Amino acid sequence: MIIANQPTYDAWKRKYGSMAEPDVKRLQELEKENTRLRRLLAERDVKIDVMKEFIEKSLRRERAAWPCGIGADCHRCHAGLILVCA
Repeated sequence: MIIANQPTYDAWKRKYGSMAEPDVKRLQELEKENTRLRRLLAERDVKIDVMKEFIEKSLRRERAAWPCGIGADCHRCHAGLILVCA
């Protein structure tokens, strides 16, 4: 037998009062799975942010290497038509 204080018992009764035992167990499993999936989603979002930051830094470095500072988007510098774009 599990002994719980009155507020804990009342909270359990509100949440699970009308549910059968298998339903309660299934709900708890689903809540646990939901927590796991939310954590995975948060980790994925962090990885995406890191990749975006890396790409932005890489593009800044690439643009700085071209005379005009525009980078691969400047067709005049890359074609050798002018030395520095305005």
